[in-house]
Amino acid sequence: MQLRDYPFERVRLACEKCERNGSYRKSALIARYGATIELPGMLGKLAADCPRQELNSVGMDPCGVIYPDLKRAFSRR
Repeated sequence: MQLRDYPFERVRLACEKCERNGSYRKSALIARYGATIELPGMLGKLAADCPRQELNSVGMDPCGVIYPDLKRAFSRR
């Protein structure tokens, strides 16, 4: 899924492993990354400063950042 397909005007992020979270305007993210950026790739960019991101490369307790609204939207279908 690309950013232009994101179904909400606010793009929220939340980590399932820590209490980090955030919210961005979809239009601001499109201006910064472009409408065709893939959501998983953008997630990595937005969470790049997470201390657990380095653990992703070694497979140890990686970052758990997700798009909580997307998870909820697709679980209703």
